[in-house]
Amino acid sequence: MVHGTLEVLLIGAKGLENTDYLCNMDPYAILKCRSQEQRSSIASGKGSSPEWNENFVFTVSDQATDLVIKLMDSDSGTADDFVGEATIPLEAVYTEGSIPPTAYNVVKGEHYCGEIKVGLSFTREVVFIALSRVVVFFSELERMERQSWVAVPPPAWKPQQFTTAEHTAGPPCPGLLLPRHKLSRRTSNMF
Repeated sequence: MVHGTLEVLLIGAKGLENTDYLCNMDPYAILKCRSQEQRSSIASGKGSSPEWNENFVFTVSDQATDLVIKLMDSDSGTADDFVGEATIPLEAVYTEGSIPPTAYNVVKGEHYCGEIKVGLSFTREVVFIALSRVVVFFSELERMERQSWVAVPPPAWKPQQFTTAEHTAGPPCPGLLLPRHKLSRRTSNMF
């Protein structure tokens, strides 16, 4: 399973269909990756060839198959106009790690209405290592339990309490795991 950070460099667009008939449109982009949504700044008066050069960061998994960039024209006093959208598949960036700035078609319905230039990079998170350590830890606990091992809590260290024979063998080490049948009366009372 792929988890990580998707960085999107929104460079610009060209050849967009102008939705304002009397003046240049004021385009902006809405970038959506599954439930995450971010918005670019408004390229005021830039018309059909806006430039943004903005970075956006998304937290993604392989369940996020596409990045959708919706282009809008900001209008004051009325609702913003839909210019078109580009759908960018993410499978290649998951495998390659990065895709240099590339032009993608902007469509409105099925009608071509320009292109948008976007660069992508993906940084994989290493989640599986932590999980594998947890699995190893629990499988070790199960193995020890099956073999009847118990954890000996750290004793209060007082060397004068040991006889010569015990001192030679040494006291139980803090956190030492011992088989149940090898516990002395002294250590078995510690639980």
